[in-house]
Amino acid sequence: MTHVHAAAYEYKIGTSSAGSASLLSSLGISWPRHDFSPYLERIPLGDGTEAGVGYATAKWTWDIIRKTEWDALKIFRTNVSTPIFIRTKNNYDVWTTYSGHMIWPQNEEWVVTRNLKFTLEFIGLVVEV
Repeated sequence: MTHVHAAAYEYKIGTSSAGSASLLSSLGISWPRHDFSPYLERIPLGDGTEAGVGYATAKWTWDIIRKTEWDALKIFRTNVSTPIFIRTKNNYDVWTTYSGHMIWPQNEEWVVTRNLKFTLEFIGLVVEV
């Protein structure tokens, strides 16, 4: 097993508490590509610089996700926006556990039993200690 694969096993998701989050690999879910931002948006300031405002956000994207993986993730969905706990890498490439909300995609592209370009968004992320 390579270092990349070993690191992938730290991705976690859960709905009740950070301690009960499940490893994606234990749910039969392949690891996603991830994006992370320490703030929701950047706003211009009067002096020409910018400031980051809002809570951290993250995205997990699968180019192709099997129906069985999608079903395993859907268990955590209670609404379009679901309270969630995740473990993902931050912008410093450090594994961190967060609470926040998962946003399920509005449009999905299915080809037989595979979903193409499936992205889960996580907003309002707060570090869990």
